[in-house]
Parts: sequence; C-alpha cells; structure tokens
Amino acid sequence: MVKGILAILIFFVLSFSISEAESNDTEIRKLREKINEQYFSFDTNEWKQLLKTATILKKSNPSDWRISYYSGVICHQLGKILYLPDADQAYDYFDKSIDYLLEAKKKNYTAEIAALLSSAYGKKSSLSPLKAIYFGLKAKDYIYEANELERTNPKVLLIAAIHLMHTPESFGGDKKWAEELLNRALKLNYRQKKVDDVMVNWATEPEIYAYLGQLEILKENFPKAKLYIDKALKLIPDYGFILYDLIPQMERN
Repeated sequence: MVKGILAILIFFVLSFSISEAESNDTEIRKLREKINEQYFSFDTNEWKQLLKTATILKKSNPSDWRISYYSGVICHQLGKILYLPDADQAYDYFDKSIDYLLEAKKKNYTAEIAALLSSAYGKKSSLSPLKAIYFGLKAKDYIYEANELERTNPKVLLIAAIHLMHTPESFGGDKKWAEELLNRALKLNYRQKKVDDVMVNWATEPEIYAYLGQLEILKENFPKAKLYIDKALKLIPDYGFILYDLIPQMERN
C-alpha cells in the first residue's frame, strides 16, 4: 500500500516537472519569435519590454544559455537604437550585452556569439575615446575567433564588414574588402534558406542591403546608396535603421 502511494507521488512529481520544463521551453521559444518579429524595429519600448520578459525567464531558468544569448541580442539592439540619440545609454546597453553574451559563451560558444561580442566591443570602442584601442583590440580578437569557428556564416561576414567600413584605413579599415564580404554574405543567404529554430534570424537580405547602402554613403556614392536602401525598404518598409539613421545621413549629404 505504502509503495503504491509513493509510486503515485513520484509519478505526479515527475509529471509536474516535465510539464513545467515544457512550459518554460515554450516561453523561451516565444521570446525568440518576438525578437525575430521586432528585429528591424527601432521601437525602444518594445525592446525594453522584451528585456523584461527575458529577465523574468532568466530567474526561473538561470542555467539556460539561450536566455543569456537572447538578452545579449536585445541589449545589443537597444545599444544600436540609442547610439545616436543617447550615447551614454547606448554604451550601458552594449556593456550589458557583453555580460549576457559572455554568460552564453560559457555554455555554448558559437560563431554568432563571438561576432556579437565583437560588434558590442566595437561599438564601445567608438563610444569611449579613452578606451578605444583596448575595446578595438577585443573586437578584433572576437571577429577572428568567429571566423575560425565558422567561415561561411553571413552573420560573421556582416559584422566583419561593418568593422572594416567604419575603421580608418590607417587602423586597418578597408571599404573594398567590406563590400566583398557583404556580397559574399548576400550570396550565402540566397543559398542557405534554412532558418535555425534557436538562434535569432538576422544578417538576412534586408540588413545586408542596408549596410551596402551605408557603405556607399561612406564612399559618398549617393545614387548607388539609394538603390540598396530601396531594395531593403522593399523587403522591410518600416526598417528603423534606414528610416532613422541612413536616410538622415543621405539628407545631410
């Protein structure tokens, strides 16, 4: 009789644990879907809400690397959005992004995480003149690591290209090489249409077109920049980076 009761109790405990784990996994996957939906938006409030959701999920799933990774992506996006209007806040978000990504790195080090770390350090370098060289070297180290981990990842190629186009030639910048990497990333996107069900879906065609446009703006080739910008807007009409950053750059020039 006692054994029977114990068996029933164990069954219910195990069932509850499995059900709770499945529920948590569902919520984590929903967070990823919302990040994908929001990715091209510059809606700060929506991104902050996603960060709150990630923080709540992290409390109940402290060892799940996916939440650290998603939190890192969210903070990285907030840093990019606030880069022009509020440099101090942007710096803080890139700092938080690095902390989250380093947590994820301990459990699942991927080329994408290395690339995002490189990007966040690169942004901190541009926002911190006193530590620009130190953060710049960290950015360089991580993009090399990302390349070693996965040479044909469009995400790695995109971040490498962004570094090259914004770095002065005297410090290793190379706009021609940046263009080659962006075009290579574009070709890889055309071939690799499979979407990962864990990683965030970025460095896709609209984003690559946007940065090809950015590159042409830096080269002061505005008609060509507009062609790339139009291609990106055709795919994502409300693309925040283009509407609030690239188009104002075009108008100023």
